[in-house]
Parts: sequence; structure tokens; C-alpha cells
Amino acid sequence: MDEKRLMTMNIVSNLLNAYYTAKNSFCIVNQKEPELKEREELFKTVIRSFENLSTSYFKDIEDIAEGISK
Repeated sequence: MDEKRLMTMNIVSNLLNAYYTAKNSFCIVNQKEPELKEREELFKTVIRSFENLSTSYFKDIEDIAEGISK
């Protein structure tokens, strides 16, 4: 498996982990499974958090990407 694919799998794994953690917290707090609209909102929150982190660490991400592409 090449490094780009491994990195992509790691990112997707982290997003899914964050989503299921948020969903689990929702279930505990609300004592129910989220409806479709609530699940979509949870996922959007996870994506926004990821985007914010990506923006904050953009230089580090570029450095890592450059190291992989060499």
C-alpha cells in the first residue's frame, strides 16, 4: 500500500471515529438514537472541526505531504 493511500485511510478512520464518538455522546445525553437530520448535523460538526484543525495546522500538513510525495 502506498503512503498516500495509507494517509487517506488514516484521515477517514479519524473522521469516522470522531463521528461515532459524537453520535455516542448524543445517544447518552438524549437517551435515543439521532434522527437522520440530527446525524447529518453531527457529521457536519465533525467535518467543520476537521476543517478548522486542517486550517490551523496547514503548514504542518503541507510539510508532511511534501515528504510523502518525494
